[in-house]
Amino acid sequence: MDNEKRLPTLIAEGFRDLFYIWRQELRAIFRDSGVMIFFFLVPLASPVIYALIYNPETVRDVPWPSSTRADRSAAASSSAVSMPRPTSALWPPAGPSRMPVG
Repeated sequence: MDNEKRLPTLIAEGFRDLFYIWRQELRAIFRDSGVMIFFFLVPLASPVIYALIYNPETVRDVPWPSSTRADRSAAASSSAVSMPRPTSALWPPAGPSRMPVG
């Protein structure tokens, strides 16, 4: 009978101890300025610094193949980069009926 009453008491005491330690650790974290820098400043500043460093290397205005023949000829005449034409092996893409069985 004593063990039945003791188990809930032990569980409750364990949770109280757990939350006490948790509260003490949070207090220690928020009182330490070095830990605060690593928790808040570094995660916010590192993506900004990374974006500023690598912004000149960003690829922009990538040529995209046109859908019609007139669009392709207009794009080829106005652009220094010519788009590769699809080959019969790659175009049109193989559908379910053209998939090899094996």
